[in-house]
Amino acid sequence: MRIILTFFCLIIFLQVFGQVKKIKTSDYTEKQYYTDITFLSEGEFSPKIAANNVDRQTAFRVIITTSEIYNTLIFEKVSYGSEGGNKQILTKRKVDLEQIWTEFKLTREITSLEFIKWLTWDSFEIKILDSNYIFKDISSGTINVTKK
Repeated sequence: MRIILTFFCLIIFLQVFGQVKKIKTSDYTEKQYYTDITFLSEGEFSPKIAANNVDRQTAFRVIITTSEIYNTLIFEKVSYGSEGGNKQILTKRKVDLEQIWTEFKLTREITSLEFIKWLTWDSFEIKILDSNYIFKDISSGTINVTKK
């Protein structure tokens, strides 16, 4: 009986924790959201140098905006010239938080996003409601999200 109970607990644990969910992002280039920013953090430079110009580096910025009580999660890819000058925003992507709420079966309002830390140049950890989530491979149109 203990073996069966342990087996079912393991299955439930694997269903909830550790699964990588592919979450869509959408182009947010035309949106103006800077007045609603409640948090902004910029990560490290990419370890790769841009192929078109050896003096340029790229990095990501994570942005949380708040409108009334609802949060939006955005990330921007920025490039820099030599010595950090001439910063340019290359892309702006909005994370589909409704899909995260559906995939991870979250039930409360889309609020309470809290940035925890950068893990690598293109991955970070965010607290959503009472749990932490790892966002990886944010340089593509679909990102990988795992409940920690």
